[in-house]
Amino acid sequence: MFSELVQAARTLDRLGIVCPQWHPRLAPMPGDTMFVVSVDQSGLPVEVEMLKTDTGLHKIREDAAAKNTASFPGFNLLIDASKLNSSPLRAFEYAARLQVEFADAVPELINFTRLLDVIGNSTLSATDFHSALVALLPASSLARKVKFKDDKNKKYSLYLDLIPALRDPIQPRVAHSKTSALINQHLLARVSVPQLGIDHYSGEHVAITNAFPSLSAPILGQLKLYSLNTDAISALSRYELTNAFTVSMALVQSVSATLNYLTADSRKGKTWCPVPSQKTKESDLLIAYFNGGDRELLDTFPSADMFGVTDSSDADFAALCEPAIQLLKAKLPANPELSTRLLVLHKVSRGVQQVALCRDIHVRDLIEACTQWQAGALLAPEIRLPVMDKKTSKPRWLTSRAPYPLALSSTINRVWKTDPDEVFSCDYQYAFSASDAYDVFLWHSPLARQKTERALTLLVERIGRVLSAIGRYQVQTYKRENRHGYYVVGEDARKYALNAMPLIGILLFRIGHSNYMNTSITQLGHLLQLMDGLHLQYCRHVRKGDMPTQLIGNSFFNAALTRPLDAFVNANTRLQPYRAWAQTVRVTGPECELRLVKYLLGQINVCSGLIDPTQFPAKMTTLDKAKFICGYHLGNSFQSTQCSPDTLQPIKDTIKNDNDPK
Repeated sequence: MFSELVQAARTLDRLGIVCPQWHPRLAPMPGDTMFVVSVDQSGLPVEVEMLKTDTGLHKIREDAAAKNTASFPGFNLLIDASKLNSSPLRAFEYAARLQVEFADAVPELINFTRLLDVIGNSTLSATDFHSALVALLPASSLARKVKFKDDKNKKYSLYLDLIPALRDPIQPRVAHSKTSALINQHLLARVSVPQLGIDHYSGEHVAITNAFPSLSAPILGQLKLYSLNTDAISALSRYELTNAFTVSMALVQSVSATLNYLTADSRKGKTWCPVPSQKTKESDLLIAYFNGGDRELLDTFPSADMFGVTDSSDADFAALCEPAIQLLKAKLPANPELSTRLLVLHKVSRGVQQVALCRDIHVRDLIEACTQWQAGALLAPEIRLPVMDKKTSKPRWLTSRAPYPLALSSTINRVWKTDPDEVFSCDYQYAFSASDAYDVFLWHSPLARQKTERALTLLVERIGRVLSAIGRYQVQTYKRENRHGYYVVGEDARKYALNAMPLIGILLFRIGHSNYMNTSITQLGHLLQLMDGLHLQYCRHVRKGDMPTQLIGNSFFNAALTRPLDAFVNANTRLQPYRAWAQTVRVTGPECELRLVKYLLGQINVCSGLIDPTQFPAKMTTLDKAKFICGYHLGNSFQSTQCSPDTLQPIKDTIKNDNDPK
């Protein structure tokens, strides 16, 4: 991992980006819930503030490389008071030692040095401090104590400060990012004469170090940079290899600053974002940046979002790509070798990370991949489904759009099951990695075609049942008395269905089946969908809204996936009474709702004429099933209740052959 971050540091250096350097003993406070505890003259907690965001606060560690070392003014306190004793807290003892180190601190650190004096001279025991703190904590935090009663190692994250009466109002308080920056400058100025040696990355004779700073990265938490020149690795010490690979102090500081710069909160979506991990309900950290170009690309191009967004049902990859590709095309003539680097860091355990993916992508390949991806999505039929709007708590209709590349793995890795009320739920079963999704998207890997075919197989097998159930959705929109109403099929299932349909079109396009809409198996799916529409209109006008559980076409959906010829013959037989009704109804005017009946009848006749039953496969392959599903959803957007007869083509063009049914 260190080598990959070294390359990132050198890239930023070439762009002229100066990243602030932090002393190895300084570690950022975690971004989750933290309590700022203001103490009085005796060190007793008097006030508590709760913070839940990254504040830029840092703590001084006693040993930069050791685990469970003392720290100040930030430290962890066990929630379970039974494990504490009458001795002072380690942070209090460490503050007494820091008094000497900060005796000559600048005046701007007056509040910090005052805090050192208060804590260093305090005789408060650990149990007394804990009791006073718990009395000040909000009720929500005390509830956490009950929740974690079975885990004796849970801790509060604390950061000490002075009460307002003890502070110098002119200088920044201790719990302020400016104070952390001043502490960093003080520690860097006191660095002793370093050990000299060969930096194996540059080959230069420079100051080397075996103390690596403790970093904090989003998603991963605490992150440590390791090198083979540390005595902490006993195996290397045994064979006298502790100096096998030395690293310069300047390089370590540069790598630390680079990671902090690329993973800053303000750069989320540009240079970093979370991506799904192999483990359920966990995420990895994606870092993306350009190897070249200028600072504008790094500051404006949404590299991380392009490769990191997964399952957002209303995300539009095409909308993101259009301005991004124009920017890349403008930069390419001046930088013909411009490329972007993807780096995925995976959390193995606490404090231990590894590189899960490292890939360089040439900008020309990226532009071509975006173009092909959008072209494949446009060939897929649009589907429209209602999805709950969290802001208004009402359903809103969404149309399927070009999904982001990583939505491929996110959609495939979910296996769907249904309850008796046909509400789908999913289990996460890892089968397709982010690396596989990138290979399908970029299409320059030798295994890209094999991975695409495998992706299509998994997608059809795992979400095919959901797409079949979506076909029955139009029935449920007229059965409001159903206790699920608009929410039958399930909220999550509808969201993933909006991604699945364009993904099927993209995969078919990638493996050379761009004309699949003209095949007989696709037209069979479309015919069943049209039969559903005609059956639905019959139930509305003849049965006065009394809807069956399944419409004609949908009832033959599963049969068509295995025996398409039988499904074609039997469906046409079942359709005869409804076809006869459609031929006899009269349209009284341009506003008559029965225009829709004539339109559907005309489309059924046209579609039947395009089908050659001799072309049906004896055994349905994955490709055949995918084409059939696309055909079945070819008119899904037309089925929604928001479609009015005015959107249909003129009657005279669709019913002129109604008296001569196929």
